Amino acid sequence: MARCGILIPQQVKIRLLSQLVVLVPLDTKLNVFTGDCSALVCVAGNDDACNLQSSVTFTGVAGTQYLIRVGGFSSQAGAYTLTVSCNEYTGGCMDPGASNFDPTATFDDGSCAYPGCTDPGALNYSPSATFDDGSCVYCNGENTVSATLYICTFSNGEFVSMNITDPAGNVVFSSPVLGNGQIFYYDLCLDASTCYTVNMSNTSGGTGWYNGYFWINGGAGQIINESLDANATTESTFFSVDGSCAAIPGCMDPDASNYNPEANIDNGTCQYPVNCEGTTAVVLHMHTGSFANECSFYIVDATGAIVYQSLPYTLGNNDTFETVCLADGCYTIFLYDSFGDGWNGGYLDFFYNGVATQFSLASGSIGVNAFGLNTTEESVFQT
Repeated sequence: MARCGILIPQQVKIRLLSQLVVLVPLDTKLNVFTGDCSALVCVAGNDDACNLQSSVTFTGVAGTQYLIRVGGFSSQAGAYTLTVSCNEYTGGCMDPGASNFDPTATFDDGSCAYPGCTDPGALNYSPSATFDDGSCVYCNGENTVSATLYICTFSNGEFVSMNITDPAGNVVFSSPVLGNGQIFYYDLCLDASTCYTVNMSNTSGGTGWYNGYFWINGGAGQIINESLDANATTESTFFSVDGSCAAIPGCMDPDASNYNPEANIDNGTCQYPVNCEGTTAVVLHMHTGSFANECSFYIVDATGAIVYQSLPYTLGNNDTFETVCLADGCYTIFLYDSFGDGWNGGYLDFFYNGVATQFSLASGSIGVNAFGLNTTEESVFQT
């Protein structure tokens, strides 16, 4: 058995080959250690890599001394040759996201550089930046206001997202990946008279923000405090620091009879002329309660035929209008709630010939109502 030591001047890959030189081939074993003789740490070892010869390959670290042990199997001993070959490694930055990424580097030497704003007082301060690239932005321009955006999530926060855009469509803010029970703050620099659009979404479906919400404070106080509707997948709203811009719900279709050119949020109230020759035009106004997706209804005539069935509702506390043509006679209206707790403040209005009739489901899963259209008879259809 014999030991020798080598000191590595730089990071290299080392291959060791040992062979006992005697009249007949004998069996060798090779080990590489760090530390001193009283506390050795094995780095690599091998027995019989090529017939009875031993070979190891390991990566050496600059400034580290390695002890190499060459031994013979059992009591075998003799002269030996030890061959050492080194392949130099090249240090550099191995992160493709860094400004000094080196594709030829074979080990990361900690030199990666990341440009960005290094001033904590700037709006776009980047804590991960290693040097300032002159990109710092400060809210000190004419008519600008510093504001704070606050987002609070509860359950399923990973599905919650929002962005803020200016009138040109430029993204002023886009939320990062959020999580459950998270509170997120972000500094904004806003133009006082600009009308900004907030687009809220839930990628998991029409379940709102699970009671989560956001607000923006700036100037003299709170500018906006909003949340995605409990039954919605997406929703937009508007705000401005000076209060000159606000959400105006209404019909945004110029072809509708109740088109509102001032509206910036379409609330589904558009009405269109309907030719009900020989029948009566009935306007159905559905105001949804807290859980719109649970509500539905249909209308049955005296023969038991379904003459109207509601479409799915997704927005809570919202108004929709639709005109249907019905013949004179008796009708039965079936109101349903899939959860079984009523319409939670929702109701249904019938408008025809200046007459208004309202129906609602206060509790339970089903309600049955009768009405007569241009007739004094009122009877409930029997199934």
